[in-house]
Amino acid sequence: MKTTASNSALPGLDPRFVVQNLVANSANASVYRAWDRYAQKQIALKVAKRARGQMRGFRAEYLTLATVRHPNIVR
Repeated sequence: MKTTASNSALPGLDPRFVVQNLVANSANASVYRAWDRYAQKQIALKVAKRARGQMRGFRAEYLTLATVRHPNIVR
């Protein structure tokens, strides 16, 4: 599913990120294609839908994924 999105749809988003479009949406999070102005590259931006206790899970996921190195994973 591809839908247009904008930074105004994500209040509090750091202005370094320019949201281009919605890539995926689930019960727990939304993933957007975005441009990182500082790194000067396209990124996937995962935005959690805040649920009690969920942020610990996202932190653990981030820490795990930060160690993964593979040619098919974009850094």
